[in-house]
Amino acid sequence: MEKCKYIFQKKWILIAIIIMTFALSGCGTSEEVSTSPQNLSFNVSNGSFSFDAIEGADTYLVGVSKIINASTGEILEGINGAVLTEIAEGNSEYLWSEQSGSATGIADNDRDGVISGTVVFREFSNSATTVGAVLSMTELPLGHYIVQAMAASNEEIQNPEPAYYEFTVGGTLESPEGFVAQINEQGNIQITAPNNYYFSCLTSTGLPNKIIIEVSDGTSVVDTIEISDFSYTNEVLGPTKSYNFTNQTVTGTAVLDTSIPYSIKVTAKGDGGEILDSSAAGYMATSTESTEFATLYDTYGEATVGVFDLKLLIGLDVDGNQIYELDASVNGVDIYKEFGTYETEAAVELIDELTTYPEGVILTFYTSKSDIGPVLDGATMNVVIGASMGGGMPPVTNTVYNLAAEGLSMEGNQVNFEASVASMGF
Repeated sequence: MEKCKYIFQKKWILIAIIIMTFALSGCGTSEEVSTSPQNLSFNVSNGSFSFDAIEGADTYLVGVSKIINASTGEILEGINGAVLTEIAEGNSEYLWSEQSGSATGIADNDRDGVISGTVVFREFSNSATTVGAVLSMTELPLGHYIVQAMAASNEEIQNPEPAYYEFTVGGTLESPEGFVAQINEQGNIQITAPNNYYFSCLTSTGLPNKIIIEVSDGTSVVDTIEISDFSYTNEVLGPTKSYNFTNQTVTGTAVLDTSIPYSIKVTAKGDGGEILDSSAAGYMATSTESTEFATLYDTYGEATVGVFDLKLLIGLDVDGNQIYELDASVNGVDIYKEFGTYETEAAVELIDELTTYPEGVILTFYTSKSDIGPVLDGATMNVVIGASMGGGMPPVTNTVYNLAAEGLSMEGNQVNFEASVASMGF
C-alpha cells in the first residue's frame, strides 16, 4: 500500500480556490432564506451526488476534501492548501485540498430542480506539471472526508452557504513495518521510521490517529512512546515536491540496560471505528561490531529481502585469511551481521582499476558467527559483471563485479544475489 504522489499547479489552484470559497462563505448570510443546498446526498460507492437546486443560482460547485488532524493541518495550512473550516457552529476541521475531488460549473440543465453529477478524484502527484491519475471511490486512501456543495456567487446570490456531507473510507491502516531502534549514549531508545512510511500515510494510504511504540524486555513493556503530532516540512527539488516528517526519529525516556535484548512493537492506531489498527515488529540495531579488513576487495554482493538490504563484503584479515562480512540493514541501520571465511582457487586481479576476482570465478563460503541462522554457510557464489551509475553530466555507467547466487535463505525468506543494474535513482 505504497502510492505517494502530489497534485499541483492548475488542479491544486482550482481546488484550493473551491475550498477557500467554501471556508469564506461558511459564515452564513443575512438573508432569511438559506442559500445552502438542501437534501444533499452522496454515493460513497461511485462518487455521485445530488441536491436541490437553489432559486437564483446559475451554476454550482462540489468539492470533496480530506479531514486531517490539528497538528498536520496547522503545518499544511502554511505550506500547501489546508484550510481551517467551520463545518457547524463550534465544530471546525482542517480540510486538505490534496487527494480531493471536485465537480465545477454544474447547472440544472434539464430544469428538473435537482442538481446531480459525479465527483472526479485524482491520486496524489509530486509533479509540478502533471496531475495524478483518476481514482475510483474504492481507491481513495483511508480517512475521513467531507463533501461540500454550494451555488456559485452571482448578482442574486452574493454570499452562498455550503451544505456538508461527511463520510469515512474505512479499512486497516498501512502496516508500520521497517521501524528501527538503537540505544543512544544516554541509554534511551531512539526509534526511526522508514523514509517513506509517513509520507505514504499522508498522501496515499491514510494517516493514523497516533503511533504507539512499545519497548519490551521479554517480560514486560519498559518504555512507551506515543506520537500524535504528524507535522511536516515541505521540500522542492526541481519539478517535484515532497514532505518531510518532523518526528521521523523519536526518543524514549527510560534508561535501558544495553546487555538485555529488547523487542519493539509499533502500532498505527485507527479511529476506534471504521479505520482499524495495524501493528508490526520493529528492529533493534545489532550490537555486533563490524569485522576489520586488512584488505577489502572491490567484489561485493547485494540483495533485498522484504525490508532488509543485504551487503556482502570480502577481503583479507591481518593474517591473510580470506574473510567475509554480510550486513542486513533496514533504513541504513545494521540489524544482523554474519562473518566467516571463503575459499576459491582463483586470485584477485586489477581489472578496470578494481581489485577483484574475474568474471566466472566461484567462491565457497563458511560461516563462523551469525546474529541469525547462517545465510551463507556452505553456499557457492559466482562473480558476475554488473553496472552502477557514475557521476558527470550526462551520467556515465561504471562496470562493477558482483557476487551472485540464488535460492539462499534468511529467516525462511528466499535470498537472491544478482548483478547490479545501473539506475538514476529517481
